[in-house]
Amino acid sequence: MTLSFELDRDGHYATASKDRTGLFIDKDPAIITEETGRQIKEWTASGALDLEAIKQEISDHVKRLGHSPKTRQESEEVVKSLSGLDLTAENYIAIAKILSELKTPESRSNR
Repeated sequence: MTLSFELDRDGHYATASKDRTGLFIDKDPAIITEETGRQIKEWTASGALDLEAIKQEISDHVKRLGHSPKTRQESEEVVKSLSGLDLTAENYIAIAKILSELKTPESRSNR
């Protein structure tokens, strides 16, 4: 998922809860308009991808899953063991998706 908005129930104002585009995160809530759609379309056509945001998402998932790697090598090993993929820029999106779908140790034990 590249972009996700949370909508206010009363005024239908949107706040970006996930934004890899960088267009809407940390902005005041606003009503989604045709201009919003144009901005998303332009970003999509530009081919821009915020690798730093995806790397941070991967790191957040690793922590959520109960790991605390101290070095880059440890991070690479943890990511590979969890996702089966090498921690390279070409794999960032796939890794983030795989890790987002993994359950935490606590949720697995509560079954």
